[in-house]
Formats: sequence, C-alpha cells, structure tokens
Amino acid sequence: MVARLGILALLSLLQIAFASRTFSCGVDSTCADAFRRVQRLLSDDQFRRAEALCDSVITSRPNCSGGYVFKAAVQIAEMTDREQDVFGDSFTALLDSIEILIESQPEPPGARAEAWMQLCRGHVRAYRALYESRFGSFVKAVKQGMRARAAYEDGLRADSTLYDLYLGLGSYHYWKSAKAGILRWLLLFKDERDKGIAELNLAADSAQLFREAARSALIWVWLNEKQYDSAAAIASEFAARYPNGKSFLWPLAEAYLKSKRYVDALTVYEDLRNRLEPDPGNYYNLIEVDSRIARCYEELRRIDDAAAAGKRTRTYLDDIPSSTRQRQRSNLKYLKRLARL
Repeated sequence: MVARLGILALLSLLQIAFASRTFSCGVDSTCADAFRRVQRLLSDDQFRRAEALCDSVITSRPNCSGGYVFKAAVQIAEMTDREQDVFGDSFTALLDSIEILIESQPEPPGARAEAWMQLCRGHVRAYRALYESRFGSFVKAVKQGMRARAAYEDGLRADSTLYDLYLGLGSYHYWKSAKAGILRWLLLFKDERDKGIAELNLAADSAQLFREAARSALIWVWLNEKQYDSAAAIASEFAARYPNGKSFLWPLAEAYLKSKRYVDALTVYEDLRNRLEPDPGNYYNLIEVDSRIARCYEELRRIDDAAAAGKRTRTYLDDIPSSTRQRQRSNLKYLKRLARL
C-alpha cells in the first residue's frame, strides 16, 4: 500500500503539470478538469471509471502525453491496490509508448515548461520503479528510481521555483534511504531521510496546487518514523474525504495497531475486510487483514476471537494461488496455528 499512496500523490502532481498553459501539449481547462476527476476516482477505488476517463482524453488528444500518463497511473494504482500484476507487459509497453511520445514533442517554450516536462518524464520513470519494486527486479527498481530523480533535478535546474518537483524528490530521498538496508551500510547510499522529509514538507507548505498530495505522501513516512499520531491524523482526514476507498484505511489501521489502540485498529481492519471479501483477487490482502485482526485480538487477550479469525481462513484456503501462498507463507502459518486452538 505504500506504493499506492505514492501513486496518488504523483497523480496529483501530474494534474498540475498538465493544467499548466505553458506545457508543450497544450492541455486546456477541460482536460485539466478530467485529470482532477481521475485523481478523485482513484482515491475512491473507482478504477474502471478512472481508466475510461483517461481513454476519453486520449481519444480527444491523441498526440498529448497527458492522457497516457494518467492511464499508466491508474493501472499501477490498481495493481498495487490488488497486490497483483494484472496488466503485466501491456503496462510496461504503455510506459515505453509514453516515453517515445514525450521525446517526440517539440522543445518546451521556456524554462517553466521545461521543468513541467521533466516532472512528467520523472513520473514515468517512477512508475517503472514502483512496478519493478512490486513485481519485478529490485536492481531495476533502484535504477529507475535514480533515473526519476535525475529528471526531477533537471526540472529544478530549469526552474528552481517549481516546488511541485519536491514531491518526487522527497519521496525518492526518503524511501531509498529508509529501504536501502545493507546498501546504506556499505555506503553505496547516503542516509537522506531527513532531507526527504524536509523536501516533502516544503512541497506541503509551498507547492502551487498539490499540497494535499504532499500531505498524503507523508502518511507512510510518519508511520515509518513511528510518529503514529501524526500518521493517524492525516490518514483519518483523507479516509473521511474518500469514504469509498481503501487507500487511507490501511495506514490508519496500521497507525492504530502500532500505537496499541487495538480496538480502534480492529474497527478499521474489519471495515477493510468487509470491502475485500466480495472481490478478494489473489487473496493477498484478505490474508493480510485477517492476520492483523487476529493479532489485535491476541493483544487484547481475546483468545477465542483470535482463533475465530484464524478459522475464517478455512473458507478460502483452497482458492489461494500458489504465488500468494509463497508470499504470505508466514501469515498463513500464523492463522492456521490459531485455527487449531
């Protein structure tokens, strides 16, 4: 779910870029409004409507990269939401086409437009990094993340007042440091978490139009920094704003769990489970939420309820794909143990 929040934040940023009258593909206000609607639809998990809206923009503006970039954003958001590679090669082919289209466009007229173009180029590379980190190669993810950073930095060199670029840079600097592990220990990566947080805060304070996106990107940062009250406050605000979506419920429940507010965590996790059960996909998320529910009950010393949570796994155990069984081996073992109590 970390990637999902990053996608929503990047999508907000792209909305601004394509609303700019100086951007080379010349998106008008009607197009910009469509992209704003795409962002809201994604926040509410309405993926098909969001993709249909992107397709309508592509039909009306076939030579503009904006509709294609937003379609890619919708697809990576859905894949990370479902924890499943549902688009596969067609997604990477879409990214290839977008990069070709961006490179074929005329030279942007002026420094501001150049900065916007670099922002868009960076986001396409960021999508590749997110895809590889979720479903492909860690090495490729690192490479694409570095290429995205380079584009954002080129954007700042073109126009240092475009604070919108700091969302991408802040996310890169924080998460590559937080997840570097042995690479940081070997001094292959600097620890730039503080720099990343400062950049995200700068975006939240000074960006022209996407302060909300920067705030949403900080939710998982605060969780990782163990600032659970801050994470819960922002996540609950966004969850209330988008009541049909699951994106902000995950970090809200996690913040409650980590801060030992087990009853509050249970309420959110049960809500998530009710939303997941009708369409569990590859069952990854359903297993995840059942394990969290069981853990909350154990922490509350409600052993019978924890056992009941484990037994719910029996209703779908035979339907779990082998790839999910492998990825969720630890949680499945835990739930099966509880079911035998």
